[in-house]
Amino acid sequence: MERRPVDSGDPGIPDADAALLAELAAAVHSADAVPDQFRRAAVGAYAWRTVDEELALLGLAFDSADTADDLGRSSAELAGAVRAGGDLDEPRALSFQIEDSGLELEITDTVVRGQLLPPAGGEVELLRADGSSTTAVADADGEFSLPRPEGTGPVRFRCRPTGGRPTLTPWTTL
Repeated sequence: MERRPVDSGDPGIPDADAALLAELAAAVHSADAVPDQFRRAAVGAYAWRTVDEELALLGLAFDSADTADDLGRSSAELAGAVRAGGDLDEPRALSFQIEDSGLELEITDTVVRGQLLPPAGGEVELLRADGSSTTAVADADGEFSLPRPEGTGPVRFRCRPTGGRPTLTPWTTL
């Protein structure tokens, strides 16, 4: 923008200040749309906000619903009973791991109990596919408890251990 001398017409406003005020007014009143390249850059920057968590995706290491029990019930029967809120003698156990980090879960009809590995305080967030979430604080031993979500939709867990890297589990059905 070219600077031109401005005479404010007001003896109380120096010409340099009047010029600055004129530039500010022009900037505020400009109707230029945000250029597409800036919009794409903003979307790209937003997508990178969870890259560390996505790279530290915990893998499912164990699911008690994938084994048969002593009564000969198949893994499909066990999983179906657990997912339907059926009455099983044993809670469902899930274990997620990546390198030196992990998450152990025990799921009952009403609660999800777990522990961060290695044991550390922090936060654990249960994320639902509908975008809602519930957060629990893990104690110094990494233990936490969350209410079991109602329904059968997929969930995932975001773990933020104190002093450790954040991790994320894959989507799973409880």
